[in-house]
Amino acid sequence: MASQFKRPTRIVIWAGTAGLLVHFAMTLIYTVPGVPVPAKAHSVAYRYMVPMFHQGWKLFAPDVPDYQIDVLFRYRPKQAGWQDWQNIQDVQGDARMHYALAKMSGPLSTALNDEEMGLYYVDSIPQFDRVETTGAYKAMVYYFIKEFQSRNQTPPDSLQLLFYYRFTPGLNGSPMQPDIPIEFPPVDIPDKP
Repeated sequence: MASQFKRPTRIVIWAGTAGLLVHFAMTLIYTVPGVPVPAKAHSVAYRYMVPMFHQGWKLFAPDVPDYQIDVLFRYRPKQAGWQDWQNIQDVQGDARMHYALAKMSGPLSTALNDEEMGLYYVDSIPQFDRVETTGAYKAMVYYFIKEFQSRNQTPPDSLQLLFYYRFTPGLNGSPMQPDIPIEFPPVDIPDKP
Protein backbone atom coordinates (compact mmCIF):
# COMPACT_ATOMS: atom_id res chain seq x y z
CA MET A 1 0.00 0.00 0.00
CA ALA A 2 2.83 2.43 0.85
CA SER A 3 4.47 1.88 -2.58
CA GLN A 4 1.32 3.24 -4.30
CA PHE A 5 1.90 6.71 -2.87
CA LYS A 6 5.68 6.76 -3.21
CA ARG A 7 5.85 7.61 -6.93
CA PRO A 8 3.19 10.42 -7.02
CA THR A 9 4.73 11.97 -3.90
CA ARG A 10 8.15 12.08 -5.56
CA ILE A 11 6.66 13.74 -8.66
CA VAL A 12 4.95 16.38 -6.53
CA ILE A 13 8.15 17.04 -4.58
CA TRP A 14 10.26 17.34 -7.76
CA ALA A 15 7.66 19.57 -9.48
CA GLY A 16 7.43 21.78 -6.38
CA THR A 17 11.21 22.04 -6.12
CA ALA A 18 11.51 22.92 -9.82
CA GLY A 19 8.77 25.55 -9.46
CA LEU A 20 10.54 27.13 -6.47
CA LEU A 21 13.88 27.17 -8.31
CA VAL A 22 12.30 28.91 -11.30
CA HIS A 23 10.60 31.42 -8.97
CA PHE A 24 13.84 32.20 -7.12
CA ALA A 25 15.76 32.52 -10.41
CA MET A 26 13.15 34.98 -11.75
CA THR A 27 13.27 36.93 -8.46
CA LEU A 28 17.07 37.12 -8.64
CA ILE A 29 17.07 38.31 -12.26
CA TYR A 30 14.36 40.91 -11.51
CA THR A 31 15.78 42.35 -8.28
CA VAL A 32 19.57 42.22 -8.69
CA PRO A 33 20.93 44.70 -11.23
CA GLY A 34 23.69 43.55 -13.54
CA VAL A 35 22.95 39.83 -13.44
CA PRO A 36 24.77 38.45 -16.51
CA VAL A 37 21.84 36.88 -18.36
CA PRO A 38 20.45 37.53 -21.84
CA ALA A 39 18.02 40.43 -22.37
CA LYS A 40 15.25 37.91 -23.12
CA ALA A 41 15.62 36.49 -19.60
CA HIS A 42 15.21 40.01 -18.15
CA SER A 43 12.07 40.47 -20.24
CA VAL A 44 10.61 37.14 -19.08
CA ALA A 45 11.48 37.87 -15.44
CA TYR A 46 9.86 41.31 -15.65
CA ARG A 47 6.65 39.87 -17.12
CA TYR A 48 6.61 37.17 -14.43
CA MET A 49 7.35 39.37 -11.40
CA VAL A 50 5.48 42.63 -11.97
CA PRO A 51 1.86 41.45 -12.11
CA MET A 52 2.04 39.23 -9.02
CA PHE A 53 5.07 40.09 -6.93
CA HIS A 54 6.08 43.73 -7.46
CA GLN A 55 5.55 45.57 -4.20
CA GLY A 56 4.21 49.09 -4.42
CA TRP A 57 4.30 49.51 -0.66
CA LYS A 58 4.52 53.02 0.74
CA LEU A 59 5.61 51.83 4.19
CA PHE A 60 9.25 52.92 4.12
CA ALA A 61 9.43 55.16 1.08
CA PRO A 62 7.15 55.81 -1.87
CA ASP A 63 7.58 53.64 -4.94
CA VAL A 64 7.87 56.58 -7.30
CA PRO A 65 7.19 55.65 -10.94
CA ASP A 66 9.99 56.34 -13.40
CA TYR A 67 7.60 58.02 -15.83
CA GLN A 68 4.01 58.89 -16.57
CA ILE A 69 2.44 58.11 -19.92
CA ASP A 70 0.08 60.63 -21.47
CA VAL A 71 -1.96 59.00 -24.22
CA LEU A 72 -2.92 61.44 -26.95
CA PHE A 73 -5.01 60.69 -30.00
CA ARG A 74 -6.46 62.34 -33.06
CA TYR A 75 -8.95 61.32 -35.69
CA ARG A 76 -9.47 62.11 -39.32
CA PRO A 77 -13.22 61.93 -39.93
CA LYS A 78 -14.57 61.07 -43.38
CA GLN A 79 -13.94 63.90 -45.86
CA ALA A 80 -12.22 66.11 -43.28
CA GLY A 81 -8.72 66.93 -42.10
CA TRP A 82 -6.94 65.71 -38.99
CA GLN A 83 -8.36 66.92 -35.70
CA ASP A 84 -6.04 68.40 -33.06
CA TRP A 85 -4.24 66.10 -30.63
CA GLN A 86 -6.35 65.37 -27.55
CA ASN A 87 -5.27 63.88 -24.24
CA ILE A 88 -7.66 61.07 -23.40
CA GLN A 89 -7.70 62.09 -19.72
CA ASP A 90 -8.87 65.60 -20.66
CA VAL A 91 -11.63 64.26 -22.87
CA GLN A 92 -12.88 61.57 -20.53
CA GLY A 93 -13.87 62.77 -17.07
CA ASP A 94 -15.00 59.25 -16.28
CA ALA A 95 -13.29 57.52 -13.34
CA ARG A 96 -13.25 54.22 -15.25
CA MET A 97 -10.97 55.76 -17.87
CA HIS A 98 -7.97 55.81 -15.53
CA TYR A 99 -8.32 52.07 -14.99
CA ALA A 100 -8.96 51.33 -18.69
CA LEU A 101 -5.98 53.43 -19.78
CA ALA A 102 -3.68 51.75 -17.30
CA LYS A 103 -4.81 48.35 -18.55
CA MET A 104 -4.10 49.34 -22.17
CA SER A 105 -1.14 51.73 -21.99
CA GLY A 106 0.94 49.57 -19.62
CA PRO A 107 1.07 46.52 -21.92
CA LEU A 108 1.60 48.73 -24.98
CA SER A 109 4.49 50.51 -23.24
CA THR A 110 5.96 47.10 -22.38
CA ALA A 111 5.50 45.99 -26.00
CA LEU A 112 7.36 49.08 -27.23
CA ASN A 113 10.39 48.05 -25.16
CA ASP A 114 10.24 44.34 -25.96
CA GLU A 115 13.40 43.15 -27.69
CA GLU A 116 11.60 40.92 -30.21
CA MET A 117 8.30 42.74 -30.81
CA GLY A 118 9.19 46.30 -29.84
CA LEU A 119 10.13 49.56 -31.43
CA TYR A 120 13.39 49.59 -33.37
CA TYR A 121 15.16 52.17 -35.53
CA VAL A 122 16.49 52.11 -39.08
CA ASP A 123 18.61 55.14 -39.97
CA SER A 124 17.26 56.97 -36.88
CA ILE A 125 13.66 56.45 -38.06
CA PRO A 126 11.38 54.54 -35.65
CA GLN A 127 9.87 51.36 -37.09
CA PHE A 128 6.48 50.32 -35.70
CA ASP A 129 5.73 47.26 -37.86
CA ARG A 130 6.38 44.76 -35.06
CA VAL A 131 4.55 46.80 -32.39
CA GLU A 132 1.49 47.11 -34.63
CA THR A 133 1.11 43.31 -34.61
CA THR A 134 0.85 43.08 -30.81
CA GLY A 135 -2.44 42.54 -29.05
CA ALA A 136 -1.79 45.58 -26.84
CA TYR A 137 -1.62 47.93 -29.85
CA LYS A 138 -4.64 46.37 -31.53
CA ALA A 139 -6.68 46.64 -28.32
CA MET A 140 -5.89 50.33 -27.96
CA VAL A 141 -6.75 51.07 -31.62
CA TYR A 142 -9.98 49.10 -31.27
CA TYR A 143 -10.88 51.06 -28.13
CA PHE A 144 -10.38 54.44 -29.82
CA ILE A 145 -12.36 53.39 -32.91
CA LYS A 146 -15.27 52.35 -30.66
CA GLU A 147 -14.95 55.59 -28.67
CA PHE A 148 -15.23 57.64 -31.87
CA GLN A 149 -18.17 55.55 -33.10
CA SER A 150 -20.04 56.03 -29.83
CA ARG A 151 -19.90 59.80 -30.33
CA ASN A 152 -20.33 60.05 -34.10
CA GLN A 153 -22.23 56.87 -35.09
CA THR A 154 -19.67 56.18 -37.85
CA PRO A 155 -16.05 55.02 -37.73
CA PRO A 156 -13.30 57.55 -38.46
CA ASP A 157 -11.35 57.44 -41.71
CA SER A 158 -8.04 57.32 -39.80
CA LEU A 159 -6.72 57.30 -36.26
CA GLN A 160 -3.33 58.17 -34.81
CA LEU A 161 -1.92 57.62 -31.31
CA LEU A 162 0.86 59.43 -29.46
CA PHE A 163 2.51 58.24 -26.24
CA TYR A 164 4.14 61.07 -24.33
CA TYR A 165 6.55 59.80 -21.66
CA ARG A 166 7.00 62.37 -18.87
CA PHE A 167 9.88 61.33 -16.63
CA THR A 168 9.85 61.81 -12.88
CA PRO A 169 12.10 64.67 -11.73
CA GLY A 170 15.14 63.82 -9.64
CA LEU A 171 15.72 64.96 -6.07
CA ASN A 172 16.98 68.35 -7.25
CA GLY A 173 13.74 68.93 -9.21
CA SER A 174 15.29 68.75 -12.66
CA PRO A 175 14.14 66.01 -15.03
CA MET A 176 16.30 62.91 -15.10
CA GLN A 177 15.93 62.89 -18.87
CA PRO A 178 13.86 64.87 -21.38
CA ASP A 179 10.28 63.89 -22.10
CA ILE A 180 9.89 61.52 -25.05
CA PRO A 181 7.01 61.66 -27.52
CA ILE A 182 6.40 58.49 -29.52
CA GLU A 183 4.08 59.17 -32.43
CA PHE A 184 2.58 56.05 -33.94
CA PRO A 185 1.86 56.01 -37.68
CA PRO A 186 -1.74 56.73 -38.75
CA VAL A 187 -4.09 53.76 -38.95
CA ASP A 188 -6.49 53.73 -41.90
CA ILE A 189 -9.85 52.32 -40.85
CA PRO A 190 -11.43 50.25 -43.65
CA ASP A 191 -15.12 50.63 -44.39
CA LYS A 192 -17.23 47.63 -43.50
CA PRO A 193 -18.58 45.92 -46.66
